[in-house]
Amino acid sequence: MCGRFVRSFTVEDLIQEINEVVPAATVISRIDPDLCDANFNVAPTTLIPVVFVETTNLVIDVMQWGFQPPKTSNNVSKPLPSLVINARSETVHEKPMFRGLLAEHRCIVPMNGFYEWKRNDASRGKVPLFVTRHDHNRMWVAGIWRDKPNNSTAEHLSQVALLTADANEDIAYIHDRTPCQLHVNDALHWICDDVAPLSLIEKWNHPRLQARHVSKDVNSIRNNRPNLIDAIDENIGNEQLGLFE
Repeated sequence: MCGRFVRSFTVEDLIQEINEVVPAATVISRIDPDLCDANFNVAPTTLIPVVFVETTNLVIDVMQWGFQPPKTSNNVSKPLPSLVINARSETVHEKPMFRGLLAEHRCIVPMNGFYEWKRNDASRGKVPLFVTRHDHNRMWVAGIWRDKPNNSTAEHLSQVALLTADANEDIAYIHDRTPCQLHVNDALHWICDDVAPLSLIEKWNHPRLQARHVSKDVNSIRNNRPNLIDAIDENIGNEQLGLFE
């Protein structure tokens, strides 16, 4: 699962890492620098940097995180269907919403790490943890994207969903699902290969992960500061640090 994550890097950082793997790759950025500021509490509906292929070039652009399902009723009082932010990698090729996207609409979403919540006991509720790669390198998460549906209320042209798989033993004690995060060379194959290399996103290919307890301040999307990812002692006052939202 992935419902919040952290990005703290520049477009130049992304281009440099890509060119270290494929020096001849042409990487085009279409991002307004103001849309790539560090964000330590990225939430669904946010515009996030995404890397995809266009003709023979790699393109970095922003897309809205989450697919808005079509509204099935003309009743204005009826709420819109829930935003779909993740897609199960095992069944993504079967679902009508995602059908066909694996062929030409694969992408990767770079991030420093993601937040996950573990339920310790009923009195303390869910405890947040920040999950990163064990080697501290950047995560490159496999995703799929689509143009904005004609009946969508979203303002941005394109929408992205992250692919998930069964969690490895590193974090299975926190949650049974995890983003399909890849080594950068595999991530480039994910978006560049003619046929979707589904074997790359299976859980045994994922880099090793580690997790640390962080403040409950991350529960509110209003909080966005670097120390949200600082490790804390889960047994000392964490329940007083923030409010769920």
